[in-house]
Amino acid sequence: MTPGQEIEQTLMSVLSDALQEGLRSGRRSEIEERLVAWLDFTARKKPVSDLEQRLEQMRKRIHVLAQSLDINCESGVAVVKASGESDSTLKMLERGTDWFDPADDVTEIIVAAVLG
Repeated sequence: MTPGQEIEQTLMSVLSDALQEGLRSGRRSEIEERLVAWLDFTARKKPVSDLEQRLEQMRKRIHVLAQSLDINCESGVAVVKASGESDSTLKMLERGTDWFDPADDVTEIIVAAVLG
């Protein structure tokens, strides 16, 4: 391994540790707040008759996602992972649904909340 690769590996490890520490230090509520704020105020929503019910259901899903997600740094990029229903929620935010358009960068929102 070259000295440059060693430095890069060390930096990625430090960043991963910082992200993990942010998750352990109670920043999960900040993740939830920022994602819900995006959903409520920024997301372009399509006119559907049951919009309020869908928003409330998505807020609940975001709460579960924020409590269960994991963040690491892989190849110089922050990677957010979730499993089960939370993974479905993450994909909905990233790709959009039949009633709201996707977030520009869900990972950026989450990392900003964690490193806050």
